[in-house]
Amino acid sequence: MINILVVEDDKALNQLVASSLRMENYSVVACFNGQEALKEMENQSFDMLIADVMMPEMDGFTLAKTVRESDRRLPILFMTALDDKPSMQKGFDIGIDDYLVKPFDVEIL
Repeated sequence: MINILVVEDDKALNQLVASSLRMENYSVVACFNGQEALKEMENQSFDMLIADVMMPEMDGFTLAKTVRESDRRLPILFMTALDDKPSMQKGFDIGIDDYLVKPFDVEIL
């Protein structure tokens, strides 16, 4: 089974994304900030990371950069309200694989 880590500080959106992925038969671990996500990544492996950018304690850019320092192959998807070109470019420069702007249709995810 594919194991996905969802990192989103908005609890309702986190729950919506996680439950939607579970309905598609993915295994999902949900976290609410980057620090929590890194701890989960120490304890288990994931096949994909879906992360918000604007989060408390550690933003998505820092999370993605930290992940990329040890894993160049893990697919990373940002889902964020930041729809400006510099933010998108920064994410891709760090090494994310895709960028989904909020609000989005869960079916698109």
